[in-house]
Amino acid sequence: MLETIVSMALFSVSFSWNDKADERTLCARLLSQQYRSIPRDDPERASALAAFDYELFRTLISLASNEEMDGTFRTAASRLFWNRNAERWKSLHARETSERLERLLAALEQNAETFREALFAYMHILKRSWL
Repeated sequence: MLETIVSMALFSVSFSWNDKADERTLCARLLSQQYRSIPRDDPERASALAAFDYELFRTLISLASNEEMDGTFRTAASRLFWNRNAERWKSLHARETSERLERLLAALEQNAETFREALFAYMHILKRSWL
């Protein structure tokens, strides 16, 4: 399921790389701002960050403007119990997850190959830490 979500995000961003460059850049900036606004000392930070990366993937997939992909994402995320899988944001994986997410957000404004590499690196930490 994670591979399906990541594949849809990669397709959507690749599809929109040239045609929707302004929209992609705006998404990247808004997502970065949302990420930075999550309080570091919040006891619910892990849950807030899990909700954030759900929103990240939802936003990336929506760049393709494809209702079927949007529905597939919602179904896959529901089956994965996304809102209950925040382990990647807890002590063992938190630093690496944060670094990879920051790299992914920055890559949205760089080039397609850098984005692809950052997305797969983030998928790797998701797979390692998913319950």
